[in-house]
Order: sequence, then structure tokens, then C-alpha cells
Amino acid sequence: MCASRLCVLPAELLHEVAVYLVACDDAAAPEHLALTCTIHLAPIFESLVEKGHICREIFDMEAVIRRCDWLATSCPEEDLGNVNGRIRPEDLGELLDVVLNYVRTPIVNHTPLDHPDVDAAIMGIYALLIMDDGKTREMLEQWHTYSFVMAYVRRRLSLDEVKGPIPWPEQDEVLLSALSAAWILTTPEHLLAEPPQERERLRRGLLPFILMPFRYPAGELPAECFYPPVADGPQGLPHSDLVTVHGAYPIYPRARQSHMARPSHTTPNVWPYAGRDFDFSLPLVSSVAKLHYFARQELSELQVPDHLAEDYQSRWEAYLRRRQEEGSHIPFEVELTKEDIRKYNQHRGTPLPRRDPHYPTSLQWDADTMRCLMSSALVGCVHLPYFSQIMTQLLILDDNNHPPSALCDSIRMSHMYEPGTMTGLWRGRMLLPQLHYLQNALHEPVRTPLFDAQMSELVMNFSAWRISEFVAPIADDARLPGRDDARTGWLPYNTSFAVSEDGKKCDVFSGPKKYVYRSLEEHKKAYAPADDDSDRKPEECAGCKLRERFGSGKEDVDAIFESVGLGLEEVECEECGCCPRRPSRDYLYTFGIPVRESFSVPTEEEEAEGDGEGEDEEDEGPCAECQRRVLPPRSLKACNHVSSVLLHGTVDEQDAAALYDYELYGRVRPCDGMIGLLRFPKRDSRFSPPGISSAYYTFFYGYVIGGQNFVGTWRIVFPRGMIGQVVLGQNGGIGGAAEGASEIFWEGPFTMQKVPE
Repeated sequence: MCASRLCVLPAELLHEVAVYLVACDDAAAPEHLALTCTIHLAPIFESLVEKGHICREIFDMEAVIRRCDWLATSCPEEDLGNVNGRIRPEDLGELLDVVLNYVRTPIVNHTPLDHPDVDAAIMGIYALLIMDDGKTREMLEQWHTYSFVMAYVRRRLSLDEVKGPIPWPEQDEVLLSALSAAWILTTPEHLLAEPPQERERLRRGLLPFILMPFRYPAGELPAECFYPPVADGPQGLPHSDLVTVHGAYPIYPRARQSHMARPSHTTPNVWPYAGRDFDFSLPLVSSVAKLHYFARQELSELQVPDHLAEDYQSRWEAYLRRRQEEGSHIPFEVELTKEDIRKYNQHRGTPLPRRDPHYPTSLQWDADTMRCLMSSALVGCVHLPYFSQIMTQLLILDDNNHPPSALCDSIRMSHMYEPGTMTGLWRGRMLLPQLHYLQNALHEPVRTPLFDAQMSELVMNFSAWRISEFVAPIADDARLPGRDDARTGWLPYNTSFAVSEDGKKCDVFSGPKKYVYRSLEEHKKAYAPADDDSDRKPEECAGCKLRERFGSGKEDVDAIFESVGLGLEEVECEECGCCPRRPSRDYLYTFGIPVRESFSVPTEEEEAEGDGEGEDEEDEGPCAECQRRVLPPRSLKACNHVSSVLLHGTVDEQDAAALYDYELYGRVRPCDGMIGLLRFPKRDSRFSPPGISSAYYTFFYGYVIGGQNFVGTWRIVFPRGMIGQVVLGQNGGIGGAAEGASEIFWEGPFTMQKVPE
């Protein structure tokens, strides 16, 4: 009889014991249990199958299943036909070993932060967190992971006092992973526990990332671009107008770097997760740095001055009395009230990541993950082992006058922007760096005490808008054309919006043409099934037709995509002369880098035959890369019937009385989900900005991160024909970096939050 009393327990109870011990941070629990009985228990607890069951209990798997159709780059051969198939326990067992040995160990052992194992652990932490639905985060928090990654961030950005020239901070993959992981793990308790001195030191360390868009890019593509640019620059790269001490400008962060630019994180990272290899690209450092900076700035409540009026109503009544006494020529002075300041103290612009037990938290990172990954296929060169040399030069649009089809835009944008996200009231803050401070920083190859002294006192302003969205169906002639010009909000010149009184329709006039956009609610109704007693027929949708053909299983997948211009195409290989099927340009724009690929594995007879061939005969065959078969997409997200999103914004009367009155025109950039909003003074409003300020326009561009934080950069632009101040160059009548001139515009960071109503 076995000496171990554990052997008498049922297998289910033994499994629960192992799960409990590992969940209580006994990483060696399976091995310890195995040692209690080498005959009966060792085969159980040393097996990858049991470790896989433990992994499923303490880490989240749902995000893997949801995402593996469109993020996994490779998977077991037997799963190629159905990538969404069963995740094998053996794969999860290997994952558990990797996490406990290579992620957990450096954290709990307090490994020195300059040790190479720390870099790998931090990359692994971020990869785990973007898959988290609650359980994974609980395990990481049990290991005190937040303190670990923040210690790494502070070490990289440590600034007690800049007493002399030091290098500008670099944006390598480990720092980006640490900043991103720290943001996902941040709680109000973490922020409040920071000593004020540490908090201020961290904010100063982040300043270059958020104030220098001429060094640290603010978008996956420059704000000047609506579609990926023509590759007319050196080495097949997009044209850059300027070269400063900080590198080429405008910046294409995912592009292959030329001799003029700094190295950057351009190649996707690969993380093995549950038997699949997942590509993930890290977010832009400027976006994550803004979240950290503003979240800490907003901890300090704004003081309410005694001299301000109590609220807008009392101010308005006082103005009417003064006007009656002194005459109708008295203007209304735009100014905050006490109520306004209390409102901004309550509704801050940088909410922390959601932690809702009823909401899969990994969903909030789906769009961000896809945006970073798919943008790698927009511009430049990505070195992947399964692309031959002819395919490593990625696939930029040949001619911006012939943009991708409405179907391409619809499929791509559906991964990175959910229509309706921007609808509602938004409030937030913006920092206003002085123009000459930015001009000084532009010409400094290193960070100096002057930069810190000048940027230590930044002016802050508030913003408030009410945004309405209007959408176009998936038809090429229904979309308003895009324009590569931030000064027009990516709209053609002289475009105007006419929103119906009920808000259900927006007529868009551009030259002699008129485009009809509908509200999202009306758009959905048009495609909803008709009631039994109704004669209305749902409108036809090209996206729905494609998905019906795709899901029927009656047609070849390759043929379906080829029929709509999204198939593979034969391209001659420079290595061996073969013509493998590789993605077309429209394919790469629509789907990004091919998500997976099978390997042509020779049979034993073919291997034996190959061994007997001479080297000359072997060289005549296809090269190794041409033997690999690129597969077409295996899934499509549900159709939203939308190919183009326009945005129209106004300012509520009470906010206009405090912050001036504006109107906003804008749209969503389909290639990466960037929101662009052109803000300009509203005509014939008593709250319009006075003087020269009334001539300035402001272009706000950025991303909705985590599904709730609108984070980005504002840029001072000027109407056509007007000259104004810029950081570098002179903005003339046509001008603008997108049109061949040489300007760097006056810019600064902002963050906004949608206000519940």
C-alpha cells in the first residue's frame, strides 16, 4: 500500500489542491506533490496535461480563443482548418512553465533591474495583460508586479535634477512594455500611494515623450496623411520633408529606418501563447506616456477662486443687468465659473483601465492591439522569415488618387474603431507649451537643464465638445473622399456639413457633389430585418454578402477574396524564379500581415529522394521561403455596414460661456482608427474667441485607448491663405508638410473622457 495519504484522494480533489496551492503563489506545488509519491502522483503532477488544467484555472484563456483567428501567426498543422479549435492541455502546460519560470521568478526574487532576465519578464508581463480578463491580473498583482514594472520605469526615467546635458530618453521595446503594463495595472490606490516627490519626478521624466512629436511620433502615420503615402522617398520609403537633429520628419514609426532616422521598434514581437505564436506590436510611447502624465496631474484638485461667479445662470443674469445699465455694446466675457471648475474636478480626462467583473477586460485592448499590429504593414519594410525579398518591401499605396475600396476600408476599420465610440459629451485637458520652448528643443541634440526649466510650468486649458457621428454604407460612391491635409480635418477643401434638425442625417457638400451620411441609429435600422407586417426591405450590404459567401462553405476561400480584389497573387521570386502566391497590396492594407502560414512538409519518400539528388538539382527547386504557403483569412469580424465615419461637434452653451464657442468637423482614419477633429470658431456666436484667436483653427488627432481614453495631440493650423506661427518654417498660403513645404507645427498633448449623461 502506498505510504502517501494523498494517493487515496480522488483525482478531482488532487487537482483542486494543486490549483489552490499555485494560486496561493506556490509555484513549485505540482513538483512538491509529485515527490510525495513517485509511483502514483508523479505521473499526474509532472505531466503537461495536469499543468495545463492548472493554467486554465488560474490564467485567462477566453481572449486567446477570441483572438486566435486574427492574431495568431502560426498554429499546429492539425488546427489549420479551424484555428478556433480546442486549445490542447499540453500547450497550456508549457505556457504555465514559461510564466512561472521566466515571468514570475524575476519579480518575486527581486532580480536587479539591469539583469537581462528582467527585460524578458517585462515583455512577458505585457503579453499576459493584453489577454487578461481578471484572473491573470490577480496572479500578477499577487506577485507585486505593479511595483516591479514601476521600479523599472523610474530607473529608466530617473531624473533627480538635470545638471548638465544628458541623452534624450529612448523608446525601446522593454520601456514601452513596462509603461503599458504599468498603465493596465494602475489603480487609484497606486496613484495615491505615490510620494509627491516621486510623482513629480516621473512626470518630468515623461515630458519629452509628450511634448516633442518631432522626435516621438504621435500617430501610426503622420497627421498629414489620411491614407498611407506614396513611396517616393529614398529606399522606397515615404518622402520626409525635413531632417532635424531628432531624425527625419514627418515620422513613420513602423517604417524601415533609413540612415537619417533613429532605430525604432518596427518589427512585431512574437509571444508563444497556448500553442499559438501571437504577433504583437507595442503602442506608441507618446500615447502611453500621456496617460501616465495626465492621470497623475489630475490627482491635484483645482482650487476654486472666490471671485468667480457661482454658475452660468448667475453670470448670465449679471450680464443682462449690466447690459441694461451700460448699453447693448457690452460684450459677454467668457470665463469659468465655480461650477465649471467643480465639474472638471469631478469629470477628469484620464479614467484608469476598467475593472468590471461583468465585462471581459481584454475586450478593451482588442482595438489597440490590432492597430499597433496592422500598422506594421502600412509603410516600410518588415523582415519576416516567410516573405521573400520581393515581399519584404511592404506594400504602400501606389496612388493616393485611387484609394482602397469601401470594402477594404470597412474590413480594416472594423478591427480598430467601433462606430458610435465618439458619440456623446467629452471633457478633458490640454497642455500648452510655449512656442519658443519647442523651437529651442527642436535644435537640441541632447536634453539640457534649460528644457526642464522651461517645461516645468506648463499652461493647462480645458476642452469640452459634444460629438455626433454619421456613417456611410459600404459603397465607393457613398464615401466623402479623403484629403492629406490636417488643416482641413482630412476633408476636401470647402467641405461643409448640414445636420438635420432631428440629428438623423448629415448632408455633406464638397464642391458640386453631395454625400448623404446617416446617424448610426438610422444606419442600423436600414439593415435590420423588416417586421412581418412591413413591406420595407433591408438595404443590401457588400460586407454582408462577402460574409455570407465566406460562411456558407460552398465556395473556395481564395476565390471569394479574389472576386472582391482581396486575394493572393503570383509574384516571381528573385531567389529561385518560382511564382508563389503572396498577398496583394489591397490584401495587406485590409488584413495586415498574413495571420498564419503552413509549412510544406515533405514525406519520407520525398526526403529520401531528396537526399540522393545532387546540389545542382536541389538548387533548381523552389527556395525554402517559396515552399511556404500563405493562407487567406479564416475569419471576418461581424459586419457593421460602415465604410466611412464623419464627426460633427458643437459646444454646449454653458461650456461655450466658459471656454468659447466652436464647431468641429472631422472623421475617422480607416487605416488605423485615428480620430481627427478640426476645431474652428463658430460663426455669429456671442461666445466666439476675440481678435487673432478667432482666425486660428486647432486640429486634434489621436486614438481612443482602452475603449474610453481619447488621447492625442492638438496642432495649431490656419485656414487656406493665412500665415501663422509654426515651430519651424513658415506656413504660407498653401503650405503644410503634407503638400511639400517644410513646416513643423505648434503642437501639444491632450486627453479627454466621455461624460456619462
